[in-house]
Amino acid sequence: MDYSFDTIIERRNTASSKWDNLQARFGRDDVLPLWVADMDFEAPKVVIDALRERVEHGVFGYTIRTSAYQEAIRNWFMVRHQYALEPEWLEYSHGVVHGLAMMIRAVTQPGDAIVIQQPVYFPFKTVVERQGRRLLVNPLLEEAGRYQMDLEHLERLFQNEKPKWMILCSPHNPIGRVWSKEELTALAKLCTAYDVSVLSDEIHCDFVYRPHQHHPFATLLPEMTDRTVTFVAPSKTFNIAGLHTAVVIIPNEQYRQQYRDTLQEAFMGDPDVFGPVALEAAYRGGGEWLDALLVYLEGNYDFLREFLRTELPDISVSPLEGTYLAWLDFRKLGMTDESLKDWMISKARLGLNTGETFGVGGSGFQRMNLGCPRPILADALVRLSEAVQQL
Repeated sequence: MDYSFDTIIERRNTASSKWDNLQARFGRDDVLPLWVADMDFEAPKVVIDALRERVEHGVFGYTIRTSAYQEAIRNWFMVRHQYALEPEWLEYSHGVVHGLAMMIRAVTQPGDAIVIQQPVYFPFKTVVERQGRRLLVNPLLEEAGRYQMDLEHLERLFQNEKPKWMILCSPHNPIGRVWSKEELTALAKLCTAYDVSVLSDEIHCDFVYRPHQHHPFATLLPEMTDRTVTFVAPSKTFNIAGLHTAVVIIPNEQYRQQYRDTLQEAFMGDPDVFGPVALEAAYRGGGEWLDALLVYLEGNYDFLREFLRTELPDISVSPLEGTYLAWLDFRKLGMTDESLKDWMISKARLGLNTGETFGVGGSGFQRMNLGCPRPILADALVRLSEAVQQL
C-alpha cells in the first residue's frame, strides 16, 4: 500500500498536548512543536476501522482483557522480537510511566535506591523521587556524539550503594542508541552478580533501523528472566498514545501479584474501552504500515543529518539507531542552557525538549521529534538555519 506520510494533518483545536498548548508551554503561539513524543501521522487504517466499528456498536460498558488481546501481544513479540511470552505474564497499565510508578510502589520501600542512566527520559527521575525512593545516577559515557554504558561506574554503585533495582531504557531515549546484545549481556551479568532486578522500558522497541536489532533484556540470560519487568506499548509504534494502553510483562509470580495488588489498591485494574481494541488491531494488522513508517523516519533522519552537515556544521546529531527522537548537540554555539532555550523559542521559533531536563550529560543538547511529515521537518530546519545566521 502507498502510505502518505508527507500529508500534513491539522492537529490544532483537537485538544492536542503538542499543538494546542503552545502559549502555556513556550509563551507564544507561532512555535513549531517538535517536542513531546507523539507523531503527526494518522494511525494505521486497520486501527481506525476497528475503533469505528467499536464506536458504532454504541455501548461502552466496563471492559476486560480477552484471550484475543493477549494472543495479539504474544504473536507480535514472537514475530518481531523473538520473545516468547506466557499469557499470565501480561499485565495492564495506563501507560509506561504509570506502570513504572505502580511497580516501584509494589516491589520497593520508601528510601530504597533505584539506579537510572542519564541523560535519559526525564520522568524516570520524577517517578523514582515521587515514590519516595532514593535516586542513583549512572551517567552514560559520550564521545563524538556516541554513547555507551559506564559499567565500571555502575559496578561501583552496585558495590557501595547496594540497590535492588535499576531502570533500563532500551532503545534509549533521548540518545537514540539500540544497545547491542554484548552490551546488554554485560549489564545482565553485572545485575546477576549483585542481585539487582531491572525495570526495562522498551516502549521504542519497534523503532530500530538496520543493521541494529532490539534484544529484549529479559531474554539475554536465563537467570534474568525472573528478575526483569518489561514495559511496552503500541502507543509510540502506532501513534495511539492518547488511548493510554500499555503492557507490563512480569514473569516473576511474586512481582506479578504485588503489582496486581498495588493496582487494586489504587482502583486502576480495568482497561479503557478503546485502548485494547486499538492494541489488538494494531498488533494483528499494523505490521506493513510500521515497515513503511520506519523507512520514512529513517529518511527524515538522513534529511536532518545532511542539512546539518551542509548548512549548520556547528550543530550535530547523535547517530540514530532507534526511536524517532534526534539528540542535537548545540554546544559549539557557546550558549548556556537557559540562553539556548530562549533563543530556540524566540529566534528559531521551535519547541524542542531542553537537554538539561534529561539529567547529567544533557547540558548543551536538545531533543527533536522526527515523527512528522518531511515538509514540517524542512520548515523547522529552515527556521533553525535562519536563527543561526542572525547570531
